[in-house]
Amino acid sequence: MEPIWQAELLLLEQMQQIPLWVIQFFKGVTFLGNENFYMLLLPIFYWCINMRLGYRFTLVLLLSNWINSIFKMLCHFPRPYWLSPDIKAYVSETSFGLPSGHSTNAASIWLFLANEYKKYKLLAAGFVSIMLLIMISRLFLGVHFFSDVISGFLLGVILLVVIYAFEKRFSAKISTQSLTTKILLSISSTIIFLFLGLLPILINTFEVPSEWIRLSSQATDGIIPTPFAAKTIITLGGVWLGMNIGYSLLLYKGHPMQTSGALWQHGLRLAIGLSVAILIRMGLSVLFDFASGNLLLVFDFIRYAVLTFWIAYLAPMLFLKINLYKKTV
Repeated sequence: MEPIWQAELLLLEQMQQIPLWVIQFFKGVTFLGNENFYMLLLPIFYWCINMRLGYRFTLVLLLSNWINSIFKMLCHFPRPYWLSPDIKAYVSETSFGLPSGHSTNAASIWLFLANEYKKYKLLAAGFVSIMLLIMISRLFLGVHFFSDVISGFLLGVILLVVIYAFEKRFSAKISTQSLTTKILLSISSTIIFLFLGLLPILINTFEVPSEWIRLSSQATDGIIPTPFAAKTIITLGGVWLGMNIGYSLLLYKGHPMQTSGALWQHGLRLAIGLSVAILIRMGLSVLFDFASGNLLLVFDFIRYAVLTFWIAYLAPMLFLKINLYKKTV
């Protein structure tokens, strides 16, 4: 890969010779592929647009992040600024480069939404445009090679094709199961999710080259690669468990799944729901501040499971109780 990386580094250097305002634009664009943005978009879809779509959106996002993390740890390829001091890192990343996580997520999520809203041509085109801009932004910001972005895009597309191929068959079978069975499936699938996601870490023998660490630290004011950190997989597992159990309980309770309403109702749902979500995320982080190591990972799992359970089940039931949802379909 060295000759390919060297050729790509020369091209990336040229691409970064652009005005600073363009870089700032791409920094804004790349936020559309960040965890914090998706954590904001999820409750908006789930509470205010379409609950079933919000649930499916979450599963696609989780699987996208999960499979991308596994591939990164198996490939252990560097980022451009880990190899060359001439590449500016306008944002910092600690995971391996290939495949690009932003590209995998962008391809799976924004193409998923484009397909779901394909009747609305302009909206679907807008989703595709966001996907392309996110992928391009990773090049200008110096955090990915072209090969990272292309492989990430292909991985996202393949994942989406597989999901659509099996979704109806599995969802039809699961929908007929009892609540107990659904909860047991949620727990067992979480265990498999965590085991397969953590396996590359457990069997790893690769050591990050000292030169990659030095150049990364130099480019980012001290931020060094930690590509085999378990936090990402652990938090994804917590979200997977909280979302699946929460959505199963919501269906069991007979929630009308009706998200329409007046503008003030949408506003109150978001104001109340997001305020509590922030309190859960930040409050539990402070509460668990004493923890470290593996214990901290356990608490991270709990924190994200509780947060997502609030989004998936507790918040919709509260909104129903205080008449922010219609009580009949």
